[in-house]
Amino acid sequence: MEAFVQSVNGFGGGVAAKPSSCSRRAPLRMARVREDVEDKNPLDRVGDFVGAFQRLLGVGRQVDDSLLYLGEEGSEPLFEEQPPVVLVVGATGEVGRVIVRKLLLRGYQVRVLVRNLFTETLDLLGTGCSYVMGDITDPYALMEAVSGVDKVVCSVKARSESEVREVELDGLKKLVRAFHDVRHADYGRTEATKVTLFKFNREKDFRRWRSPGGSEEDDELVRKPARVDFRMNVRNNAVFTGQVFDTYTGHAELICDLKKLNMRGFSGLVVRCLGDGKQYRMVFRTGPGDKNGVIYEAEFATVSGKWSTIRLPLVSFKPRSLSGSSVPRELEELDRSDVRQIKIEYRKPLSNPERDPGFFSLTLDYMKAYRTQNEADFVLVSCSKVTEAVNHRKQGREEDIGEDTAMKYMGEESLRNSGISYCIVRSGQFTDQTGGRKALVLEQNTELGDKHISKSDLAEVCVSALQDPRARNVTFDAYEAQYAPTALSPSKDIGSMLEGLKPNS
Repeated sequence: MEAFVQSVNGFGGGVAAKPSSCSRRAPLRMARVREDVEDKNPLDRVGDFVGAFQRLLGVGRQVDDSLLYLGEEGSEPLFEEQPPVVLVVGATGEVGRVIVRKLLLRGYQVRVLVRNLFTETLDLLGTGCSYVMGDITDPYALMEAVSGVDKVVCSVKARSESEVREVELDGLKKLVRAFHDVRHADYGRTEATKVTLFKFNREKDFRRWRSPGGSEEDDELVRKPARVDFRMNVRNNAVFTGQVFDTYTGHAELICDLKKLNMRGFSGLVVRCLGDGKQYRMVFRTGPGDKNGVIYEAEFATVSGKWSTIRLPLVSFKPRSLSGSSVPRELEELDRSDVRQIKIEYRKPLSNPERDPGFFSLTLDYMKAYRTQNEADFVLVSCSKVTEAVNHRKQGREEDIGEDTAMKYMGEESLRNSGISYCIVRSGQFTDQTGGRKALVLEQNTELGDKHISKSDLAEVCVSALQDPRARNVTFDAYEAQYAPTALSPSKDIGSMLEGLKPNS
């Protein structure tokens, strides 16, 4: 590998930066065009100075750890916090434009770094995003561009061979450094944040839940509805208890109906409970899912007679069609921004259910939503030629890999060594085909040959990697298979393919 990285004169090491962590609670600032900075109100400048001094002392703005309610008393819980802000560098490129569109459609706040604010640039990206003028070689523009953003997607590409080192290596290093430094200055070393959804010892939270006395689903299939009791015990904990009688289709439910719960930007649930050693299910119903009869489920095990803290990542919630039909592709992923119902469910075990008397008891203390840095904060679009060059070097095949490929590899290394959580997507050659026409393949360290991927599918992979913990610190190749998905050989969802990849590869 030494011969590989030394194939270009003047190779410098990666960014020597320490890992940082980021509290997502900090207020997000809108991007401004650099020429407008001088127009800032002097009082705002004083406020910025005080805020920076507070952050230096570790006395930043605190946010109450309770659920935020909007509107009238008893209205539905909603998070006031804004969706994640994503900076796209290379936004006017072939893939960058598609990434911007997909991010906007999914509700992200999008910021773009552009060289100019000419009409053709604004027409290219539209009015849905905010703009910072500058380029990847300008450290001052980069500092402004990354200020207040949560994540970065970089799909930048040099416009000529003479710019390869300046843009794809030196420019990428400057971007990584700016993102690292601004995040550390703004957020410090705050660990993962949590927001309390329900404290079951609080009367108002307890009353939000109901037990319908059996199940709201498949009642016509259940010969004898379950007996369900939901009450507060003497220690002010909520107890979900009862008995399921029907052997195969009976189940008991504890339901909380919501108008619209926005969990975008959160990674999962934490449930503190005292169990009976049995399996339970957490079920989400969403607005889009309800229209198509699709729910999202995740199982969790309890320990008999012992309090446990259960973590349920949102990516572990799997879709299920209530009609038994296949789930539409657009509904395979949980819509975190539109949760309409949370349900805790008990069913008899699949193994020998006839031997189980159906008794259950689950004591609940609290339920929280958490946000961690388990996800990639920086997604880099690279090239599959890098994989081929790395494999050839491992095989002892000495050949000229080309300056472009060497610069991309060294840019990857600078990101890997930065301490920022990352995802590096090495793409096949771009095509203009419609996305989803062919099955996608995500693999590592394979001999690719002549592989292709549509710009739409590549953008989909990049956007999916932003909020999937399985994409954290992973490098992989993305390309399309030679066949179209069929009923016998369907296309795997991106999350399932990420599951099989090894981190830090």
